[in-house]
Formats: sequence, C-alpha cells, structure tokens
Amino acid sequence: MLYQPYPTTAATKEKLIQEAKATVRFLSRSAAILGSKRFHRYVESDESRLPWVTERLYQRLRKDLVFQLNQGLEGRLDDLKAMPISDLLTAWSEKALLEVERLEKGHDLSLTKKEKAFKVSSGERFEDKLYEVFSSENKGPFVKDMNRPFYLWNALDAIAVFVRAKRTLTVDTGNKAFERFLYQLTEDYMLAGYPHDILAHDADAIRSKGTVHGILARKEYCSTWALPDKNDMPANLDGFDVIKLNVA
Repeated sequence: MLYQPYPTTAATKEKLIQEAKATVRFLSRSAAILGSKRFHRYVESDESRLPWVTERLYQRLRKDLVFQLNQGLEGRLDDLKAMPISDLLTAWSEKALLEVERLEKGHDLSLTKKEKAFKVSSGERFEDKLYEVFSSENKGPFVKDMNRPFYLWNALDAIAVFVRAKRTLTVDTGNKAFERFLYQLTEDYMLAGYPHDILAHDADAIRSKGTVHGILARKEYCSTWALPDKNDMPANLDGFDVIKLNVA
C-alpha cells in the first residue's frame, strides 16, 4: 500500500496526482536515457570546447559519478567498482522503471507511451534534449512520499550534475564574463578542488537565468560560492577572486 501523508481534500488529491504524473514522466524519460547506448557513449566521451580540458578532468567527473551510482546497488563494492559505467547506468534505468510501476499502481495512473517517451526528433540535438531533462529548471514538483527510494534519486541527481557539467564543457553559457572566467581556468586548479561547483552548479544557475550577481572563487583550488546580490559580498576577500557576472 502506498503511504500518502497528505490532506484528503479534492484540491490536494488533484495536486498529488499531477505531481505523480510529473514524476512518472521524468523517471520514464530518465530510464530511457540511462539504458541507451547513445547516452553511454556520451558519458564516456571527452568532448570539450575549452582548450585546457584533457581526459584527466573527464576521468574525475566520471569517477565522482560512478561513486554515487555505486550507492544503493546490490553486490560487493569491489565488484561494483569493476563494472563498466554502462552497466551501472543500465542498472539504475531498471530501478527507475520499477519506481514508475510503483507510482502508476499506487496512484492509479495510466499515462500513454508518448507521454513517457524520451524522443529526439529530426533536426534536434540529443545533447539539447538530454539537458532539458536534467537541467535545474526541470524540478518537478515530484512525489516524495515515505516510500521514495533515496538511492535512485541520489543516482539521478549525480547524473544531472554530470550532464550539467558536460553542457558547460561543450556549449557556451551565454554570459560573457563567466565565459572569460572559464577560459582562464586550468585543469590543475579544477582537479585540486570541486570542479562541479563551477561546471555544474554555477553554470546551471547562470543558464537558468537565476539571480546570480557574481561568484567567489578560491584562488588555490576550485571551490566557489554564488552571490545572489551585490550586497552579499563578504568584507574579507583574502584568498578569493570575485567574478562579476553582470559585466559585459
């Protein structure tokens, strides 16, 4: 039985149904993506528009992804570590489909195959459609009941971070100041810290037109803080560079 700690008014019931449908659509499309050989090739490629990027950075991004994908899978850790990343992605694809089945049954849903499909039409780029699914703008709202499988959503969050980071490595963010900052970076700087700070979190906030006045970046290694407003600037900037994003 699906536990639903929600009020039982007609309005809240309808809200829950819509959230469940949005969750089923997202999970179905995610499952199709994770199980596809095209996505496996995408994850394993080292494509980049930035001249300082080599396979070392991608090895780090994939290592971080694999660490999260290994969480919640059955089996010995050493065996999981030895699995190809394509097998890990396929395993999570299957788990996503199980969650779709649970939600459809628990909420008595009957979405069509077309509603749940991940489709790349003629003239569309696979990478663009992929980013539509995993960008921070696609937030749901999604069902989060007591039966919500934590490790599935953790894996999907990790995949979203990887997709957002690769988007930055392959597609212009549209912000001239941030682009200048990206081209001045070095691989050693990124690998010494947390490359997802810049490539995934900061870049995605900029792409989604969120309120980001600037970024504080540590000088010694990659670690950043987004500044939603110019008044958020700390008094002590020792050890930090300030990247003002509203500068043309």
